[in-house]
Amino acid sequence: EAERREKAAQNAEQAARLDTDAWTVRKIGTNFIAALVREGKRPRTTGEAKRQLEKDIYPVIGDMPAAAVTPEDVRTILHRIEKRGALRLRNAVRVTLRWMYTWAAEDGPRHLRHHPNPVATIRRKKEFDRSQRERRAFTETELKALWPRLEARRGDLYSDALSLALLCGTRADETVSARWENVDLEAGTWTVPETVTKSKRRHTVYLPESATAMLRA
Repeated sequence: EAERREKAAQNAEQAARLDTDAWTVRKIGTNFIAALVREGKRPRTTGEAKRQLEKDIYPVIGDMPAAAVTPEDVRTILHRIEKRGALRLRNAVRVTLRWMYTWAAEDGPRHLRHHPNPVATIRRKKEFDRSQRERRAFTETELKALWPRLEARRGDLYSDALSLALLCGTRADETVSARWENVDLEAGTWTVPETVTKSKRRHTVYLPESATAMLRA
């Protein structure tokens, strides 16, 4: 009797192990996407999650048992994306993978109900340094490529505003807030009121001939 019980326990353990191995990341992902559709998530949200799974996640861990995935496996996926220079996508894939494991812990197979989320300890990466972005300037090559395109779009509000900002060295919000009553084409000046300047003080911009010609056109 004892031998029979031991054999039955071994068989049950083996069956449970086979069932656990059958739930691969790909299988969990397929069920996760189907759940998003049933819950009425936006098609764009569901589509992006599916693309991330198919392009960046499945090729690396798709055939692994979901319960066997470690934080190191997740870092491998994210590092591959980061090497492509796609930090925003890297962060988005991290969110999708964490979301999938959170779903699995609540609605997935029983063996994942209390399984630790392998993405839980992995942080979002900063996509840019704001101070560096604010100091970013066009290179000479970029300007040479950009200027003909701006000239081809004369009359378009945003193209003209960008052209004026480049010619005068003004800030974007100052440029788009410009009013004709503040511009003197004869004197070649443009007065920027204190209500839109960063310093909250009015200042005068001396218009180069190219800016005056553009404004006259």
